[in-house]
Parts: sequence; structure tokens; C-alpha cells
Amino acid sequence: MNKWQLLKSTPVLSTPWLSVLKNQYRVSEGEVIDDYYIVSRNDFVLVVALKGGKLILVRQYRPATDRFYLALPAGFLQPDESPELLRVT
Repeated sequence: MNKWQLLKSTPVLSTPWLSVLKNQYRVSEGEVIDDYYIVSRNDFVLVVALKGGKLILVRQYRPATDRFYLALPAGFLQPDESPELLRVT
């Protein structure tokens, strides 16, 4: 199996939170993949919060699906922040 050869990379979207590239690759002799999308996101953290042995979740609305979901509390890191593993008892 050979490594894919990047032939072309075109930025599709760039925001403060994520970027999307549309890449074209040669995967084998005569075989080219034209639309291979790469999504890059900034670093983020997830919080696993326990209270009395129970997991704490947040209820969040997602407009893309027009539904509410239960999720771990989360957020993007600022450029000067670093994630830390903390145990609070």
C-alpha cells in the first residue's frame, strides 16, 4: 500500500473555530480522489463532572438537527490556555 500523494489543496472555509480544506489526492497509478475534505478544529476540552457518584451533563440545542442533546460540558481553549487534568474532591 502506497502513501497518498497530495495534488491540490483548496481552502473552503476558515473561521476562528474551524477550517475546511478540499484536497485532491493520487491514491494509486491512474486513481485520483478529487473531493477529500479535511476539517481542522481548534483545541477544546471536555469536562467529566461527578456529583455524588452521578455524571453531570448539559442539555444543549443543536440547530443543525433542530433537537436537544445531553452532552458533557465542553469549550474551546483560548490561544494562551492549556488543558489541565484536575481532580477536585
